[in-house]
Amino acid sequence: MVDHPDRRAFLRPHDEDDVIQAIQDARARGAQLRVRGSGHSVPLRGVYTDGFGRERKPGEPLGLNLLLDRLQSYDRQDDLVTVGAGWSIGGDPHLPGSPRGADHRSQAEVEASGLCRRLHDEGRALPILGGITHQTVGGFLGTGSAGASVKHNLDEQIEQIELIDGIGTKRVLDRSDANFGAALTHLGLLGVVTKVTFRTVKRFGIEGDVSNESVKDSKVDLFGEDTRTGRQTLREFLEDPAFPYSRILWWPQKGSERIQIWRAKRVPYPDDGSFQRNPFVEFDDPRAAQRAVHILYDEIYDYIDDDERIGLLTNPIRSLLVCATLLAGMGMETFNDRHIPGGRRRRIALLLGVVRDTIEKTLSGCGLSGLEALEVIAPRIINGFVPLAESSGGGTASAPVWKTTPFRDTWYQGLPHDNQIDNHELPLLFTELWFPMSRWKEVMHAMRDYFADGGVRATGTFAVELYATGPSAAWMSAAHDPAAPGGGENFFRVDPFVFDDDARRRELQYQKRYWWNRDPEKKPPRRRPEEDHFARLWELLRPYGFRFHWGKYLSRPDSETGVAYRRAQLTRFEDFLALRKQWDPDGIFLNDFWRDHLGIPR
Repeated sequence: MVDHPDRRAFLRPHDEDDVIQAIQDARARGAQLRVRGSGHSVPLRGVYTDGFGRERKPGEPLGLNLLLDRLQSYDRQDDLVTVGAGWSIGGDPHLPGSPRGADHRSQAEVEASGLCRRLHDEGRALPILGGITHQTVGGFLGTGSAGASVKHNLDEQIEQIELIDGIGTKRVLDRSDANFGAALTHLGLLGVVTKVTFRTVKRFGIEGDVSNESVKDSKVDLFGEDTRTGRQTLREFLEDPAFPYSRILWWPQKGSERIQIWRAKRVPYPDDGSFQRNPFVEFDDPRAAQRAVHILYDEIYDYIDDDERIGLLTNPIRSLLVCATLLAGMGMETFNDRHIPGGRRRRIALLLGVVRDTIEKTLSGCGLSGLEALEVIAPRIINGFVPLAESSGGGTASAPVWKTTPFRDTWYQGLPHDNQIDNHELPLLFTELWFPMSRWKEVMHAMRDYFADGGVRATGTFAVELYATGPSAAWMSAAHDPAAPGGGENFFRVDPFVFDDDARRRELQYQKRYWWNRDPEKKPPRRRPEEDHFARLWELLRPYGFRFHWGKYLSRPDSETGVAYRRAQLTRFEDFLALRKQWDPDGIFLNDFWRDHLGIPR
């Protein structure tokens, strides 16, 4: 099982004995051993062994990368359920070796393979889920992930964790164990987690609403400066007990300046099967929409840079193809056949009108720099994707009332609202910063001013997600608070994201899909968000004491927000490193990524 020559191969242990054998083999050969969950974390070099995916250097031992998809035991006793760590929480659409292939399973098939569906069918539930549930049980814990709620925290539902440490010893930790908090956010460095015991709740439904509103007149005051009635401050919205599940997507680009508000509360789920779903739908055709956005970024945004003229857009035929594909794929309500008399022909005419108008306004004068062009293009595209809802009333004393779109869903299908996004079709890069809730207003003011001064170079061309979570007892969680559980301060979370323009992947897709332009030499070099877009935000927000989400992009180890900064932010950081050294004395779980970012000498 453990001596596989393929550098890309995964070991698939059947039980804990196989895990112990793999660990002992790695120790004996001086090799690394890492566990792949769903591969949702970025960058992926934090997930795998250093040699994964490349030819081994002379004398370099073969690293072992484990996939725990066969560790899916399930034992429920009343409200407690003990499950294998290889369970995907909501189903993994890209699990290596998936039936029918990863790209051909429906969302229903993916959900049916997940832990949540098993619990739901037995009348049980977890009280909170992340926005995406592709992660495995062990991976979700390992990175300190959390859902969008200050009331419900998944790590408070965990009663016991079983793992095999770097010596090959099985350790069983429950809440009475002094090291339980270390295992809650283990980073894959304390051992291989094999089982987790959750305290479940009775299954439930959720209902809520979503609306796209202007920042200026939204019912949520992002900056805490408006005294009109009918508005909540951002903090009041995120901590509103009437809607314990909530998040906001903020498009700060000049000319867009809008937010999407999503909020939900629990409702009973009847046992007679009479519950009627009315799900929140992000895209009419998710795959077509995401491929359209992919084309947009590959064919337009990636060509625009400080020093370039917008040569691509001077080809009107290509521009028409790109923009028409983009708009048609998004399935926007305003271009939906059922809302436009005349059907497909009328829809195409409207699409081409928008495309023509965009091109004419963008290219007028043909003297725009790349950034100047992007300042024009970005808001027009964003506003097409995110049309404002209807509003009425409002004035100097009260805010307008916005029309909302209601939704109603099961807990396991409605809470992970971003499961509709396929990170293969629409690959995004994230950094996520967690602040003490008491600093939310300072953070929002700093970002507002920075975005206003810096334009699209500062805002980027995607949104910023704003949400919150409660305090955690996990030592390495970004929400760690010694008073948790049962006390401590909530955390405000800021999640900016950008398109992943990995050069190699783009070249391959370019050759396969984009027949109207096959010159990969025109592709710009890959941009590194940890060195530009994200780095500027990290430096801007450093005075407000943020902590990094471990499963998303981290700053350079030697930067102002690097290792020394991270050590200062977490009170149990040194305790975690000491325990890691004790449980993994040979460092088999350490790769270069974690050595660098935690400041562990080689």
